[in-house]
Amino acid sequence: MRHIPSGNSWHPATDLLAGTDVYGDQNDDTNAWSIGFENTVPGWDTLLFATGDCMNWLAATKDAVSGGTYSNALRQILASSLNGEPHESRWYNRGGSNTVDPLITLEDWGVDYGGILYVGASNADSNYAGSLQHDGVDMYVRAGAPPVSVSKLSAQSLGLGFLHSCAVLVDKIVSCWGKNNQGELRDGDFLDSAFAVPVVGVTNVAILAVGIGYGYTCALLESGFVECWGSNQYGQRGVGDVAARSYATTVTHADGAPFHDVKSMSVGYHHCCAVVANGALWCWGNNGAGRIGGGGGGGASAVSPTAVLGADGTPVRTAKSVHCGQDHTCAVLDDDTVWCWGRNGDGQLGVGDNTTTNALTVPVANLENVQSLSVGIAHNCALLKNATLRCWGENSHGGLGAGDITNRATPVTVTAGIGDARSVSCGYMTPAPLVLTTTSFGAGGETINTSSG
Repeated sequence: MRHIPSGNSWHPATDLLAGTDVYGDQNDDTNAWSIGFENTVPGWDTLLFATGDCMNWLAATKDAVSGGTYSNALRQILASSLNGEPHESRWYNRGGSNTVDPLITLEDWGVDYGGILYVGASNADSNYAGSLQHDGVDMYVRAGAPPVSVSKLSAQSLGLGFLHSCAVLVDKIVSCWGKNNQGELRDGDFLDSAFAVPVVGVTNVAILAVGIGYGYTCALLESGFVECWGSNQYGQRGVGDVAARSYATTVTHADGAPFHDVKSMSVGYHHCCAVVANGALWCWGNNGAGRIGGGGGGGASAVSPTAVLGADGTPVRTAKSVHCGQDHTCAVLDDDTVWCWGRNGDGQLGVGDNTTTNALTVPVANLENVQSLSVGIAHNCALLKNATLRCWGENSHGGLGAGDITNRATPVTVTAGIGDARSVSCGYMTPAPLVLTTTSFGAGGETINTSSG
């Protein structure tokens, strides 16, 4: 990535995108710096231009930025802050026929007239209209693979967060892309990325073990430890405090010892939960509505793992998996039943009403022989061993698949033409079944993918 300080000009064409030691004042390397793209991203074929505040950005192919003529030449833009879809743009040359103008700009043609990503010094004396970029604002340029290359990643598993995504690759590292204002991509610069960028320092990640929350990310390692990065305002990174950090950290107990022997985990908006080898459940982070299950309804956040308590007040030690929603949590126990805790305003705890918030685990009524479970923002769906689906909780968009939009405080069988389901994944307000006979249900009756976020 390159930094172009405000007041300095940079021309991607005449610079040939090869990288130099510094930009700006050649005698002052404290105000400008650069790293050669080819040295850090061999074979790169895209560029991401972004303002220092990340508000304005533009992703372009290598061919769109370099080579050829620059006088109103048609170029392909992959995405921009004005338009998230691929679209045509043009080089706009301030000097008209001067094709090597160092103040060259790239215009989002047909998206917003005069919407220009401007690289260089002041444009106050020009006739540019509606410029995205003015003098006095730093620019950053990052080279990488194009967004479409995400589909070419050799990935083993995928996790979708609120505004960012991550994949565990076959070499057991993590690459992320999307929103990065809280450091959820862990690339050190808090710039959003339209490219997949590797998470530095996190290795040997277990397959299907990346959980993603709102502004932060956690990964379960093969060693049984958990690494988290990004936001920590509620202690959701589990390091004993709420301090912000720009690097990945290991989840620890209150005494500083690493939290270990983790077999599975889940990440909610602002809290995390894990099942360890002996079946015990542990949670940490925001405890609003008692979502971490430690018996304190809506109490203070837990900045280190806290044992989840059963209805009798003793720690749960029979869990097979755990699943975090926005402000409630559910677990599948070793007898194939489901127990939940936290907020219950939409009946998401499955106890027959929507009035009781439980900081201790409670059993979901009329539900047994559960094979797998998925939890949405305020609803849940269970796949039973006989391949049927049962859902409960929030249903304002028909996400329970019951043929209506009435919330349910106990599980109902999905009746939207579902065949023999193989798996289920809950999104924001709709579940997404993977079935032998293709069927979809939810808001607007649209087809819903199996990824959840």
